[in-house]
Amino acid sequence: RRSKIETPRYEFKQGLLRLSNDRKYDKALEEQILKTICAIANIGSKSEGYIFIGVADKEADAERIQELDGIMPISNHSIVGIDREATVLGITLEDYCRRIVSFIKTSTLSDALISSVLSNIDIIDYRSMSVIRIKVPSQTEISYYGDEVYERQYNNTVKVESPKAIMAIAKRFS
Repeated sequence: RRSKIETPRYEFKQGLLRLSNDRKYDKALEEQILKTICAIANIGSKSEGYIFIGVADKEADAERIQELDGIMPISNHSIVGIDREATVLGITLEDYCRRIVSFIKTSTLSDALISSVLSNIDIIDYRSMSVIRIKVPSQTEISYYGDEVYERQYNNTVKVESPKAIMAIAKRFS
């Protein structure tokens, strides 16, 4: 309800499967989610953010989901849920969520960030559709994905290349 569009603090993902006819698991999306977690964490020490899985960020994706899964998106947020993907994968919602927990837990995100994110993952039921909410709590220091730093520039996740820019991010935590 707080945001109808993606912003620096809100990111929407329709799900973990490709919207092609083969419906394969999109391994590259795991990395995108991890980079976005890092970027949201780097907004500053007094900011938290959220990633919602089960919400289409593009109208074309919502239309394709309706075509593939017969799911009519709910509201202007294009809530499509993850239940449809769990069904395609032949797994429970709990197992679907475990996949997300697993790739976050084994990632190269900063240890403090991993710990705080893992304790803030919820499955929300919205009008009989399940949406995963990953809360990225405010951090006390700059966060890394491996040796890389990411930040949000409006609704985009961007790798920070310049040492000066990395220092500017670090100052947000002092």
